[in-house]
Amino acid sequence: MKILVVGGAGAMGRWFVDFFRDCGWSVDVSDPDADDSVPLERADEYDVVAVAVPIDATPDVIKDVASRMSDGLLMDITSVKREPVKAMRAAPDDVELLGTHPMFGPSVRSMRGQTVIVVRERSGPLAERVVDAFSDAGANVQEATAREHDEMMSVVQGLTHYSLVSIGGALERLDFDVDESRRFMSPVYEIVLDFVGRVLNQNPELYAEIQMNQPVGDVHDAVIESAETLRDAVSDEDVEAFTDEMLDAARHYGDTKSALRRSDKLIEANVREYEELHASVGEERVLRHIYSGNVHIGEVRRIEGRTVVLEKESGVVELKTENVELLNDEEAREWKRNSLPRRKRDISAVFEATLDEEVLEEVVESCHRDILSASVFDIYDGDAIPDGKTSYSLRLEVLDDGAVEEAVETAQETLEGMGGEIR
Repeated sequence: MKILVVGGAGAMGRWFVDFFRDCGWSVDVSDPDADDSVPLERADEYDVVAVAVPIDATPDVIKDVASRMSDGLLMDITSVKREPVKAMRAAPDDVELLGTHPMFGPSVRSMRGQTVIVVRERSGPLAERVVDAFSDAGANVQEATAREHDEMMSVVQGLTHYSLVSIGGALERLDFDVDESRRFMSPVYEIVLDFVGRVLNQNPELYAEIQMNQPVGDVHDAVIESAETLRDAVSDEDVEAFTDEMLDAARHYGDTKSALRRSDKLIEANVREYEELHASVGEERVLRHIYSGNVHIGEVRRIEGRTVVLEKESGVVELKTENVELLNDEEAREWKRNSLPRRKRDISAVFEATLDEEVLEEVVESCHRDILSASVFDIYDGDAIPDGKTSYSLRLEVLDDGAVEEAVETAQETLEGMGGEIR
């Protein structure tokens, strides 16, 4: 399938270029900032044209693309739906139309666990292939009409963005030292402030466009009214009024206990990795930088507040704990297997009786984390070997991460532990 991503040099456009290519499809880009930009005049040469441009430009770009297509699929990738879908309807009847809203930003590594909202305005086989690709990638695909989408997003995005940016603005007006305050925060409050920072780290023009292209007037009024009610209750020292506001909100919210359990899991996961880092002092660990994707392997020397000090072969590096993730044993081994050079080492041992070769290989392979494979390549019971004994020679494939000889010694000790005599 041939896909043209209009706006493919932007952050989300690039993300979907990579996603579609990972699906095995041929992808080109139409974007003035791209090195090899395809002119929109060629849009009809593609099976799918995906529009991923700023919100305020999306309807006009869609109309331009729609006028150049005779068949295929026209889809958009943006945070609002009514105007883009309305613009799509100008396309000829043989053009499939699909609105999409990925509920994530370009910093995520995959769709797994993410929500994608789709508007099947004029569905067909091409649209279904794209939606199936989202599902196959592990996305939570939800269907809505354009109107349902925008009404729901006025709260899901409009309310949350408005509230979090307001908190950030309040911190600025108070001249509050966020970094210094972290010494006094519990994990739950730190997570809340991190969500404030997460939003503030985004493109402010995008967030302004989301606010100004959604029906958020009533949403803003409701936030302000609730805030004023709480402020008046505190100012009047009216505990009952404050309590009533909070209880009314809780009753309307519904299942607050489930929300508590879900947030507890988030807090526990955050704390658990920090505890694992502390428990790793003096041991080799593999850390991956969340944003750059760079992987650091070395001995954890110490944890200093929110900094992990890692001693690598190239020297000591200090990493912010919030910027890295600790790979588990399986993930670390897989990264080593794919990234590190390998060495081959041969070892031989004489045993009293005939052994099962597969068992011997499995035991040696599992005795050290850096041994990728152990295979018997020679069995000998000739004149140089005492009667009743057999010599087994194994070829080890070992990761070259600075512990090759340690791995070989461990393999030899394992063979001796099985009753073998190293030759």
